Amino acid sequence: MPSSILRNRYQIIKDLGKGAFGHTYLAKDLDLPGHPQCVVKHLKPKDPNPDLLLIAKGLFDKEAEKLHKLGKLHDQIPSLFAHFEENGEFYLVQDFIEGHDLTKELIPGRKLAAFTVISTNTTRRTLLQAGLAVVGLVGAVVSQNFGNKSAQAATDQLSSPILLNDKSSPLLSPETPTLKTVEFETVTVDVTGQITKRRQSQAKVFTEIIANGIILDMMAIPGGSFIMGSPNTEAERENNEGPQRTVNVAAFLMGKYEVTQAQWLTVAGLPKVKIDLNPNPSNFQVNEWPVEAVSWDDATEFCARLSQFTGRNYRLPSEAQWEYACRAGTTTPFYFGDTITPDLVNYDGNNPYGAAPKGIYREKITAVGSFPPNSFGLYDMHGNVWEWCQDVWHDNYHGAPIDGSAWETGEDDKYRLLRGGSWFTDAGYCRAVRRNSFSTNARSDDIGFRVARA
Repeated sequence: MPSSILRNRYQIIKDLGKGAFGHTYLAKDLDLPGHPQCVVKHLKPKDPNPDLLLIAKGLFDKEAEKLHKLGKLHDQIPSLFAHFEENGEFYLVQDFIEGHDLTKELIPGRKLAAFTVISTNTTRRTLLQAGLAVVGLVGAVVSQNFGNKSAQAATDQLSSPILLNDKSSPLLSPETPTLKTVEFETVTVDVTGQITKRRQSQAKVFTEIIANGIILDMMAIPGGSFIMGSPNTEAERENNEGPQRTVNVAAFLMGKYEVTQAQWLTVAGLPKVKIDLNPNPSNFQVNEWPVEAVSWDDATEFCARLSQFTGRNYRLPSEAQWEYACRAGTTTPFYFGDTITPDLVNYDGNNPYGAAPKGIYREKITAVGSFPPNSFGLYDMHGNVWEWCQDVWHDNYHGAPIDGSAWETGEDDKYRLLRGGSWFTDAGYCRAVRRNSFSTNARSDDIGFRVARA
Protein backbone atom coordinates (compact mmCIF):
# COMPACT_ATOMS: atom_id res chain seq x y z
CA MET A 1 0.00 0.00 0.00
CA PRO A 2 2.76 2.60 0.79
CA SER A 3 3.60 4.73 -2.30
CA SER A 4 0.36 3.69 -4.04
CA ILE A 5 -1.95 6.45 -5.29
CA LEU A 6 -5.72 6.40 -4.72
CA ARG A 7 -8.14 8.18 -7.02
CA ASN A 8 -5.12 9.65 -8.85
CA ARG A 9 -4.78 12.04 -5.94
CA TYR A 10 -3.92 10.57 -2.53
CA GLN A 11 -0.43 9.05 -2.29
CA ILE A 12 0.11 6.72 0.65
CA ILE A 13 3.21 7.51 2.74
CA LYS A 14 3.08 4.96 5.57
CA ASP A 15 0.86 2.72 7.68
CA LEU A 16 -0.37 4.41 10.87
CA GLY A 17 -2.37 1.61 12.39
CA LYS A 18 -4.55 -1.43 11.90
CA GLY A 19 -7.98 -2.30 13.28
CA ALA A 20 -10.21 -5.34 13.05
CA PHE A 21 -11.64 -4.21 9.73
CA GLY A 22 -9.03 -2.02 8.08
CA HIS A 23 -5.94 0.19 8.02
CA THR A 24 -5.21 3.85 8.60
CA TYR A 25 -2.50 5.47 6.49
CA LEU A 26 -0.63 8.75 6.39
CA ALA A 27 -0.88 10.17 2.88
CA LYS A 28 -0.37 13.35 0.90
CA ASP A 29 -2.79 15.20 -1.35
CA LEU A 30 -1.13 15.53 -4.77
CA ASP A 31 -3.80 17.92 -6.07
CA LEU A 32 -3.10 20.70 -3.56
CA PRO A 33 -0.10 23.07 -3.48
CA GLY A 34 2.68 21.76 -1.27
CA HIS A 35 1.08 18.28 -1.16
CA PRO A 36 -0.26 18.59 2.41
CA GLN A 37 -0.55 15.47 4.53
CA CYS A 38 -3.87 13.77 5.21
CA VAL A 39 -5.15 10.52 6.72
CA VAL A 40 -6.63 7.73 4.59
CA LYS A 41 -8.81 5.13 6.30
CA HIS A 42 -9.25 1.93 4.35
CA LEU A 43 -12.18 -0.44 4.95
CA LYS A 44 -11.07 -4.02 4.31
CA PRO A 45 -12.93 -6.44 6.59
CA LYS A 46 -11.27 -9.78 7.31
CA ASP A 47 -14.55 -11.66 7.14
CA PRO A 48 -15.47 -12.16 3.44
CA ASN A 49 -19.11 -12.97 4.23
CA PRO A 50 -21.06 -11.03 1.51
CA ASP A 51 -23.93 -10.17 3.86
CA LEU A 52 -21.49 -8.76 6.41
CA LEU A 53 -19.71 -6.79 3.69
CA LEU A 54 -22.97 -5.18 2.56
CA ILE A 55 -23.77 -4.17 6.14
CA ALA A 56 -20.23 -2.85 6.60
CA LYS A 57 -20.56 -0.80 3.41
CA GLY A 58 -23.83 0.61 4.65
CA LEU A 59 -22.25 1.61 7.94
CA PHE A 60 -19.32 3.12 6.08
CA ASP A 61 -21.66 5.33 4.04
CA LYS A 62 -23.65 6.33 7.10
CA GLU A 63 -20.64 7.26 9.21
CA ALA A 64 -19.07 9.21 6.33
CA GLU A 65 -22.21 11.35 6.24
CA LYS A 66 -21.98 11.96 9.97
CA LEU A 67 -18.25 12.71 9.89
CA HIS A 68 -18.78 15.29 7.18
CA LYS A 69 -21.36 17.07 9.33
CA LEU A 70 -19.47 16.65 12.60
CA GLY A 71 -16.23 17.96 11.13
CA LYS A 72 -18.03 21.22 10.44
CA LEU A 73 -19.77 21.38 13.81
CA HIS A 74 -16.96 20.32 16.18
CA ASP A 75 -13.40 21.61 16.12
CA GLN A 76 -12.15 18.48 17.88
CA ILE A 77 -13.01 16.21 14.94
CA PRO A 78 -10.72 16.15 11.89
CA SER A 79 -12.48 17.34 8.74
CA LEU A 80 -13.65 14.77 6.20
CA PHE A 81 -12.13 15.57 2.78
CA ALA A 82 -13.33 12.62 0.70
CA HIS A 83 -15.35 9.40 0.83
CA PHE A 84 -15.07 7.01 -2.08
CA GLU A 85 -14.97 3.48 -3.43
CA GLU A 86 -12.11 2.21 -5.60
CA ASN A 87 -11.71 -1.32 -6.95
CA GLY A 88 -14.45 -2.55 -4.64
CA GLU A 89 -12.79 -1.21 -1.47
CA PHE A 90 -13.74 1.81 0.60
CA TYR A 91 -11.82 4.86 1.79
CA LEU A 92 -12.24 7.95 3.97
CA VAL A 93 -9.82 10.88 3.72
CA GLN A 94 -9.52 13.19 6.75
CA ASP A 95 -7.47 16.11 7.96
CA PHE A 96 -4.16 15.11 9.56
CA ILE A 97 -3.23 16.78 12.86
CA GLU A 98 0.07 15.63 14.27
CA GLY A 99 0.11 14.18 17.76
CA HIS A 100 1.93 11.62 19.90
CA ASP A 101 0.51 11.77 23.43
CA LEU A 102 -3.01 12.53 24.57
CA THR A 103 -1.72 14.67 27.42
CA LYS A 104 -0.36 17.00 24.75
CA GLU A 105 -3.31 16.66 22.40
CA LEU A 106 -6.18 17.57 24.73
CA ILE A 107 -5.87 21.31 24.41
CA PRO A 108 -9.05 23.42 24.41
CA GLY A 109 -9.94 24.63 20.93
CA ARG A 110 -7.45 22.33 19.15
CA LYS A 111 -8.41 19.40 16.92
CA LEU A 112 -7.44 15.91 17.93
CA ALA A 113 -4.84 13.99 15.95
CA ALA A 114 -5.98 11.37 13.47
CA PHE A 115 -3.55 8.92 15.04
CA THR A 116 -2.82 9.31 18.73
CA VAL A 117 -1.81 7.19 21.70
CA ILE A 118 -3.60 6.02 24.80
CA SER A 119 -2.42 5.10 28.28
CA THR A 120 -1.85 1.42 28.99
CA ASN A 121 -3.01 2.05 32.56
CA THR A 122 -6.32 3.66 31.75
CA THR A 123 -8.94 2.59 34.28
CA ARG A 124 -11.77 3.98 32.22
CA ARG A 125 -11.64 4.59 28.48
CA THR A 126 -14.11 7.06 27.06
CA LEU A 127 -13.18 7.06 23.44
CA LEU A 128 -14.18 9.11 20.46
CA GLN A 129 -13.52 7.66 17.07
CA ALA A 130 -13.75 9.96 14.08
CA GLY A 131 -14.28 7.04 11.76
CA LEU A 132 -16.32 3.87 11.65
CA ALA A 133 -17.57 2.95 15.10
CA VAL A 134 -18.52 -0.60 14.18
CA VAL A 135 -16.12 -1.23 11.33
CA GLY A 136 -13.15 -0.41 13.53
CA LEU A 137 -10.96 2.01 11.57
CA VAL A 138 -8.62 4.10 13.74
CA GLY A 139 -9.79 7.67 14.36
CA ALA A 140 -9.26 10.57 16.69
CA VAL A 141 -9.21 9.15 20.23
CA VAL A 142 -10.08 10.74 23.58
CA SER A 143 -9.20 9.32 27.00
CA GLN A 144 -10.64 10.92 30.12
CA ASN A 145 -8.41 9.22 32.72
CA PHE A 146 -4.77 9.01 31.68
CA GLY A 147 -3.09 6.96 34.44
CA ASN A 148 0.61 7.25 33.52
CA LYS A 149 1.96 8.52 30.19
CA SER A 150 3.19 5.22 28.74
CA ALA A 151 1.51 4.70 25.35
CA GLN A 152 0.09 2.11 23.04
CA ALA A 153 -1.50 2.59 19.61
CA ALA A 154 -5.25 2.84 19.80
CA THR A 155 -6.50 0.40 17.21
CA ASP A 156 -9.28 -1.22 19.20
CA GLN A 157 -12.80 -1.56 17.89
CA LEU A 158 -14.63 1.29 19.58
CA SER A 159 -18.10 1.67 21.07
CA SER A 160 -20.24 4.24 22.90
CA PRO A 161 -18.22 7.17 21.54
CA ILE A 162 -18.88 10.61 23.06
CA LEU A 163 -17.64 14.11 22.39
CA LEU A 164 -15.01 15.35 24.85
CA ASN A 165 -17.07 18.19 26.23
CA ASP A 166 -20.42 16.40 26.05
CA LYS A 167 -20.35 13.31 28.26
CA SER A 168 -24.03 12.51 27.83
CA SER A 169 -24.63 12.65 24.06
CA PRO A 170 -23.64 9.79 21.72
CA LEU A 171 -21.62 11.01 18.74
CA LEU A 172 -22.16 8.13 16.31
CA SER A 173 -24.91 5.54 16.06
CA PRO A 174 -23.39 2.33 14.68
CA GLU A 175 -26.54 0.39 15.43
CA THR A 176 -28.33 2.16 12.55
CA PRO A 177 -27.27 0.50 9.26
CA THR A 178 -27.96 2.04 5.87
CA LEU A 179 -29.66 -1.12 4.58
CA LYS A 180 -33.31 -1.41 5.49
CA THR A 181 -35.82 -4.22 5.04
CA VAL A 182 -38.69 -3.86 2.60
CA GLU A 183 -41.67 -6.17 2.11
CA PHE A 184 -43.49 -6.93 -1.13
CA GLU A 185 -45.68 -9.53 -2.79
CA THR A 186 -44.45 -11.92 -5.48
CA VAL A 187 -46.63 -14.10 -7.70
CA THR A 188 -46.26 -17.40 -9.56
CA VAL A 189 -48.29 -18.42 -12.62
CA ASP A 190 -49.20 -21.68 -14.36
CA VAL A 191 -48.55 -22.46 -18.05
CA THR A 192 -51.58 -20.38 -19.11
CA GLY A 193 -50.51 -17.33 -17.10
CA GLN A 194 -53.05 -17.73 -14.31
CA ILE A 195 -51.74 -16.74 -10.87
CA THR A 196 -51.47 -19.85 -8.68
CA LYS A 197 -49.51 -18.50 -5.74
CA ARG A 198 -48.97 -15.22 -3.93
CA ARG A 199 -46.20 -14.87 -1.40
CA GLN A 200 -44.99 -12.14 0.94
CA SER A 201 -41.25 -11.60 0.54
CA GLN A 202 -38.56 -9.43 2.10
CA ALA A 203 -35.29 -7.95 0.85
CA LYS A 204 -32.72 -5.36 1.89
CA VAL A 205 -32.43 -1.99 0.17
CA PHE A 206 -29.89 0.84 0.18
CA THR A 207 -31.27 4.28 -0.65
CA GLU A 208 -29.01 6.77 -2.41
CA ILE A 209 -30.19 10.38 -2.11
CA ILE A 210 -29.31 12.07 -5.39
CA ALA A 211 -31.13 15.35 -4.78
CA ASN A 212 -34.02 16.73 -2.77
CA GLY A 213 -36.89 14.38 -3.56
CA ILE A 214 -34.84 12.26 -5.99
CA ILE A 215 -33.64 8.91 -4.63
CA LEU A 216 -32.17 5.74 -6.10
CA ASP A 217 -33.14 2.48 -4.38
CA MET A 218 -30.54 -0.30 -4.71
CA MET A 219 -31.59 -3.84 -3.78
CA ALA A 220 -29.09 -6.09 -2.00
CA ILE A 221 -28.63 -9.13 -4.24
CA PRO A 222 -27.20 -12.10 -2.29
CA GLY A 223 -24.26 -14.00 -3.77
CA GLY A 224 -24.74 -17.47 -5.19
CA SER A 225 -24.43 -19.79 -8.18
CA PHE A 226 -26.82 -20.42 -11.07
CA ILE A 227 -27.06 -22.07 -14.46
CA MET A 228 -26.77 -19.29 -17.05
CA GLY A 229 -28.36 -19.66 -20.47
CA SER A 230 -31.29 -21.67 -21.75
CA PRO A 231 -31.76 -25.43 -22.10
CA ASN A 232 -32.18 -26.86 -25.60
CA THR A 233 -35.83 -27.60 -24.80
CA GLU A 234 -36.86 -24.02 -24.03
CA ALA A 235 -39.40 -22.61 -26.51
CA GLU A 236 -38.08 -19.85 -28.80
CA ARG A 237 -34.51 -20.58 -27.75
CA GLU A 238 -31.72 -18.91 -29.77
CA ASN A 239 -28.27 -20.45 -30.33
CA ASN A 240 -26.61 -17.46 -28.67
CA GLU A 241 -28.23 -18.43 -25.35
CA GLY A 242 -25.76 -21.25 -24.75
CA PRO A 243 -23.97 -23.34 -23.96
CA GLN A 244 -25.35 -23.41 -20.45
CA ARG A 245 -22.77 -23.16 -17.66
CA THR A 246 -22.56 -22.61 -13.92
CA VAL A 247 -21.69 -19.05 -12.94
CA ASN A 248 -20.74 -17.87 -9.45
CA VAL A 249 -21.93 -14.36 -8.62
CA ALA A 250 -20.74 -12.35 -5.63
CA ALA A 251 -23.19 -10.24 -3.64
CA PHE A 252 -23.91 -6.84 -5.18
CA LEU A 253 -26.49 -4.06 -5.31
CA MET A 254 -28.83 -3.50 -8.25
CA GLY A 255 -31.37 -0.82 -9.06
CA LYS A 256 -34.83 -1.65 -7.76
CA TYR A 257 -36.23 -0.01 -10.88
CA GLU A 258 -35.03 1.01 -14.29
CA VAL A 259 -33.49 4.49 -14.14
CA THR A 260 -36.32 7.02 -14.33
CA GLN A 261 -36.49 10.24 -16.29
CA ALA A 262 -36.41 12.25 -13.06
CA GLN A 263 -33.22 10.49 -11.96
CA TRP A 264 -31.71 10.96 -15.41
CA LEU A 265 -32.48 14.68 -15.47
CA THR A 266 -30.84 15.15 -12.06
CA VAL A 267 -27.65 13.22 -12.87
CA ALA A 268 -27.40 14.81 -16.34
CA GLY A 269 -27.05 18.11 -14.50
CA LEU A 270 -23.92 16.90 -12.65
CA PRO A 271 -20.42 17.73 -13.94
CA LYS A 272 -19.42 16.02 -17.19
CA VAL A 273 -16.96 13.11 -17.02
CA LYS A 274 -16.45 12.17 -20.69
CA ILE A 275 -19.43 13.08 -22.87
CA ASP A 276 -22.37 15.49 -22.87
CA LEU A 277 -25.80 14.17 -21.91
CA ASN A 278 -29.18 15.24 -23.24
CA PRO A 279 -31.18 16.01 -20.09
CA ASN A 280 -34.48 15.02 -21.77
CA PRO A 281 -33.80 12.25 -24.31
CA SER A 282 -37.03 10.27 -23.88
CA ASN A 283 -39.82 10.10 -26.43
CA PHE A 284 -42.36 9.36 -23.70
CA GLN A 285 -41.95 12.33 -21.34
CA VAL A 286 -43.10 11.30 -17.85
CA ASN A 287 -40.87 11.66 -14.76
CA GLU A 288 -41.80 8.30 -13.20
CA TRP A 289 -41.32 6.35 -16.43
CA PRO A 290 -37.99 4.79 -17.38
CA VAL A 291 -35.63 7.01 -19.31
CA GLU A 292 -35.32 5.70 -22.87
CA ALA A 293 -33.61 6.63 -26.13
CA VAL A 294 -30.28 6.46 -24.30
CA SER A 295 -27.21 4.77 -25.78
CA TRP A 296 -24.71 2.55 -23.98
CA ASP A 297 -22.31 5.51 -24.06
CA ASP A 298 -24.99 7.68 -22.43
CA ALA A 299 -25.70 5.06 -19.76
CA THR A 300 -22.04 4.65 -18.81
CA GLU A 301 -21.63 8.44 -18.61
CA PHE A 302 -24.62 8.51 -16.25
CA CYS A 303 -22.88 5.91 -14.07
CA ALA A 304 -19.62 7.86 -14.14
CA ARG A 305 -21.30 11.11 -13.07
CA LEU A 306 -23.26 9.38 -10.33
CA SER A 307 -20.06 7.69 -9.09
CA GLN A 308 -18.17 10.98 -9.06
CA PHE A 309 -21.00 12.69 -7.19
CA THR A 310 -21.55 10.01 -4.54
CA GLY A 311 -18.02 8.61 -4.18
CA ARG A 312 -19.46 5.13 -4.82
CA ASN A 313 -18.77 2.94 -7.82
CA TYR A 314 -21.96 2.80 -9.90
CA ARG A 315 -21.88 0.98 -13.22
CA LEU A 316 -23.94 -1.13 -15.58
CA PRO A 317 -24.50 -4.72 -14.45
CA SER A 318 -22.60 -7.50 -16.14
CA GLU A 319 -24.72 -9.80 -18.29
CA ALA A 320 -24.26 -12.60 -15.74
CA GLN A 321 -25.32 -10.32 -12.87
CA TRP A 322 -28.36 -9.22 -14.85
CA GLU A 323 -29.58 -12.76 -15.57
CA TYR A 324 -28.82 -13.94 -12.02
CA ALA A 325 -30.74 -10.98 -10.58
CA CYS A 326 -33.62 -11.46 -13.02
CA ARG A 327 -34.02 -15.16 -12.27
CA ALA A 328 -33.85 -14.61 -8.49
CA GLY A 329 -33.46 -18.33 -7.89
CA THR A 330 -35.93 -19.51 -10.55
CA THR A 331 -35.15 -21.78 -13.53
CA THR A 332 -38.24 -21.06 -15.65
CA PRO A 333 -38.26 -18.74 -18.70
CA PHE A 334 -39.66 -15.93 -16.54
CA TYR A 335 -39.39 -15.28 -12.81
CA PHE A 336 -43.19 -15.56 -12.71
CA GLY A 337 -43.06 -19.11 -14.12
CA ASP A 338 -43.43 -20.67 -17.56
CA THR A 339 -45.10 -17.68 -19.19
CA ILE A 340 -46.30 -14.10 -18.69
CA THR A 341 -49.39 -12.00 -19.37
CA PRO A 342 -49.85 -8.23 -19.87
CA ASP A 343 -51.20 -8.12 -16.32
CA LEU A 344 -47.67 -8.92 -15.14
CA VAL A 345 -45.37 -7.47 -17.81
CA ASN A 346 -45.47 -4.62 -20.35
CA TYR A 347 -44.96 -6.19 -23.81
CA ASP A 348 -46.88 -6.68 -27.06
CA GLY A 349 -49.77 -8.79 -25.81
CA ASN A 350 -50.71 -9.74 -29.36
CA ASN A 351 -47.81 -12.17 -29.34
CA PRO A 352 -47.91 -14.33 -26.19
CA TYR A 353 -45.50 -17.04 -25.05
CA GLY A 354 -46.34 -20.72 -24.65
CA ALA A 355 -49.94 -21.44 -23.68
CA ALA A 356 -50.74 -17.92 -22.48
CA PRO A 357 -53.64 -16.12 -24.19
CA LYS A 358 -53.34 -12.91 -26.17
CA GLY A 359 -53.74 -9.68 -24.23
CA ILE A 360 -53.47 -5.91 -24.34
CA TYR A 361 -50.71 -4.16 -26.27
CA ARG A 362 -50.19 -0.77 -24.58
CA GLU A 363 -47.88 0.60 -27.30
CA LYS A 364 -45.95 2.64 -24.73
CA ILE A 365 -43.82 2.47 -21.60
CA THR A 366 -45.39 2.18 -18.15
CA ALA A 367 -44.30 3.74 -14.83
CA VAL A 368 -41.62 1.83 -12.94
CA GLY A 369 -43.02 -0.52 -10.31
CA SER A 370 -46.35 -1.03 -12.07
CA PHE A 371 -46.08 -4.83 -11.96
CA PRO A 372 -45.10 -7.42 -9.32
CA PRO A 373 -41.36 -7.80 -8.55
CA ASN A 374 -39.25 -10.92 -8.30
CA SER A 375 -38.11 -12.37 -4.96
CA PHE A 376 -35.04 -10.07 -4.92
CA GLY A 377 -37.40 -7.06 -4.97
CA LEU A 378 -36.53 -6.05 -8.55
CA TYR A 379 -39.25 -4.66 -10.79
CA ASP A 380 -39.69 -4.79 -14.60
CA MET A 381 -36.82 -7.18 -15.29
CA HIS A 382 -39.13 -8.51 -18.03
CA GLY A 383 -40.43 -6.02 -20.60
CA ASN A 384 -40.97 -2.23 -20.45
CA VAL A 385 -37.51 -1.28 -21.80
CA TRP A 386 -34.47 -3.24 -22.90
CA GLU A 387 -31.64 -2.77 -20.40
CA TRP A 388 -27.99 -2.17 -21.24
CA CYS A 389 -25.33 -4.45 -19.73
CA GLN A 390 -21.60 -3.78 -19.48
CA ASP A 391 -20.53 -6.71 -21.68
CA VAL A 392 -19.32 -6.74 -25.26
CA TRP A 393 -21.56 -8.80 -27.56
CA HIS A 394 -20.47 -12.42 -28.20
CA ASP A 395 -22.37 -14.93 -30.33
CA ASN A 396 -22.37 -17.56 -27.57
CA TYR A 397 -20.92 -18.35 -24.12
CA HIS A 398 -17.84 -20.29 -25.22
CA GLY A 399 -14.99 -18.81 -23.17
CA ALA A 400 -17.25 -16.56 -21.11
CA PRO A 401 -16.28 -15.71 -17.49
CA ILE A 402 -17.81 -17.88 -14.78
CA ASP A 403 -17.26 -15.42 -11.90
CA GLY A 404 -20.08 -13.03 -12.74
CA SER A 405 -17.78 -10.38 -14.22
CA ALA A 406 -18.44 -8.54 -17.48
CA TRP A 407 -17.00 -10.08 -20.67
CA GLU A 408 -15.31 -7.16 -22.39
CA THR A 409 -12.67 -8.85 -24.55
CA GLY A 410 -12.55 -10.89 -27.74
CA GLU A 411 -15.05 -9.04 -29.93
CA ASP A 412 -15.89 -5.58 -31.25
CA ASP A 413 -16.43 -3.37 -28.20
CA LYS A 414 -18.72 -1.10 -30.21
CA TYR A 415 -21.55 -3.62 -29.76
CA ARG A 416 -22.90 -4.21 -26.26
CA LEU A 417 -25.51 -6.42 -24.58
CA LEU A 418 -29.18 -5.70 -24.03
CA ARG A 419 -31.47 -7.79 -21.81
CA GLY A 420 -35.11 -8.04 -20.77
CA GLY A 421 -37.23 -7.21 -23.80
CA SER A 422 -39.53 -4.20 -23.96
CA TRP A 423 -43.03 -2.77 -24.42
CA PHE A 424 -42.53 -3.17 -28.19
CA THR A 425 -41.45 -6.84 -28.28
CA ASP A 426 -43.20 -10.20 -28.29
CA ALA A 427 -43.37 -12.07 -24.99
CA GLY A 428 -40.57 -14.48 -26.00
CA TYR A 429 -38.10 -11.61 -26.19
CA CYS A 430 -38.76 -10.88 -22.52
CA ARG A 431 -37.44 -14.25 -21.31
CA ALA A 432 -34.72 -14.16 -18.63
CA VAL A 433 -32.17 -15.62 -21.07
CA ARG A 434 -32.99 -13.61 -24.21
CA ARG A 435 -30.01 -11.65 -25.54
CA ASN A 436 -29.77 -8.72 -27.93
CA SER A 437 -27.04 -6.32 -29.06
CA PHE A 438 -26.86 -2.76 -30.26
CA SER A 439 -24.17 -0.27 -31.21
CA THR A 440 -22.84 1.71 -28.24
CA ASN A 441 -23.93 5.02 -29.74
CA ALA A 442 -27.38 3.89 -30.95
CA ARG A 443 -30.64 4.94 -29.29
CA SER A 444 -34.22 3.69 -29.39
CA ASP A 445 -37.43 4.50 -27.56
CA ASP A 446 -37.52 1.02 -26.05
CA ILE A 447 -33.98 1.00 -24.59
CA GLY A 448 -33.10 2.10 -21.06
CA PHE A 449 -31.01 0.68 -18.23
CA ARG A 450 -30.61 0.13 -14.50
CA VAL A 451 -27.44 0.51 -12.44
CA ALA A 452 -25.41 -1.84 -10.24
CA ARG A 453 -22.83 -1.52 -7.45
CA ALA A 454 -20.31 -4.02 -6.17
